[in-house]
This record gives sequence, C-alpha cells and structure tokens, in this order.
Amino acid sequence: MIRNLVKEEKVDFLAIQETKLEVVNDALCYGIWGGEDCSWVFLPSV
Repeated sequence: MIRNLVKEEKVDFLAIQETKLEVVNDALCYGIWGGEDCSWVFLPSV
C-alpha cells in the first residue's frame, strides 16, 4: 500500500514512524520505496 502511494504520487520524501518492528533493514526500506535509490535512518526505541 505505501509502495503504491510512493509510486503513484512520485514522492521525494517519506517519513514513517514504525512502532511495532524491533529492527528495520535494507529490504524493508527498499521494498517500501520500490528500489534502492533512497537513503534511510533507523533509531531503535528506548
């Protein structure tokens, strides 16, 4: 669903606050963005 919105709306910037995952990795971020042409940062919850 998010990936479709990114593609349809031609998003340049996307911020997501994930609260249930303990780890966010390359595969998840690239899958959401629809490719590897992106940068991302993960900060673990306290």
